[in-house]
Amino acid sequence: PLARGPLPIMPITLELKAGIEAFFVDSWKTVRGNAHYDFHDLLRDAAAADDALSLIDALAAPGVYAALTAELAEPPRTLLHGDYRPENLAVDAAGTVAAYDWQFAAVGNGAYDYAYFVALVADPDDRRRLEPELKRSYLAARAAAGA
Repeated sequence: PLARGPLPIMPITLELKAGIEAFFVDSWKTVRGNAHYDFHDLLRDAAAADDALSLIDALAAPGVYAALTAELAEPPRTLLHGDYRPENLAVDAAGTVAAYDWQFAAVGNGAYDYAYFVALVADPDDRRRLEPELKRSYLAARAAAGA
């Protein structure tokens, strides 16, 4: 058993992973089967759309989501914000960043907050441009903190 203290392990708790996976798998089957969206048009890049579809297909395979959730809960763990996105950050004139709205605080792998932020920080084109610098900054901050 995972010792977790007063905070849950991961914003999406391990106890819910099977149900969330089932919902995701069923929802993806519906979206994919009904062709509600033209991913090639949506992403404006055929190769990117094919890659995205392949990735989501792989994530929707039975057991994958639950396994990834469990893996993200394994040590090393840190304090997670759980909803780390620009709308929940304040930056002062000196560049100091403060996070607020901690209702989803949890314990888990810091990569969760990083991935959540990167996914929501910009539209796909800008994100592709920004991601290398965001990754460098994230890894540098981890190294500076001794992680």
